[in-house]
Amino acid sequence: MFKNLFLKSVLKNDPKSFWFFLLFILLQTFFTFKGIENYPFFNFGMFSGELQTEFTTYEIYSDGESIVHCFSDESYSILKRNIDEYLRIKKQLLTTNDITITIKRRVPESWVPFFEKQLTNKYIEDVRFKKWVVHFTKYQTKRTFEHYTIYKTTFDPKTKYETRELIFKE
Repeated sequence: MFKNLFLKSVLKNDPKSFWFFLLFILLQTFFTFKGIENYPFFNFGMFSGELQTEFTTYEIYSDGESIVHCFSDESYSILKRNIDEYLRIKKQLLTTNDITITIKRRVPESWVPFFEKQLTNKYIEDVRFKKWVVHFTKYQTKRTFEHYTIYKTTFDPKTKYETRELIFKE
């Protein structure tokens, strides 16, 4: 049964190559059990990760009519990315920022508002962002409208529960 093993024949013909193969096999076995990915063997972690639990879309209405279909894929992606970033910054403003703590430690109290305004997003301008969204939408959809509404809809497939949140209305 073990007469024609590859490693046995390599050991007889070239002992240095045998030790190289044995070391390679042992190291690769060790890496696999430790979960370390190395070339040319990969663990393909993308198949073992958790599935996405929530899906978020934005519903955009002008004058009561949905206009999402009027956007190209690229322009909708740009709008979605900017709204996501805007909401992330607004959410971040509710928490204490590390840079704010550092500013308070290093500068006199009277200078804190100046540095906060220059170095943080604490003073985000809702009006400018909303104007940009409306202008961007008008330009991309080539439409004019009186009323404009954006809803953020989040769907959880596990619970089959959908939440709808008003982002802004003009």
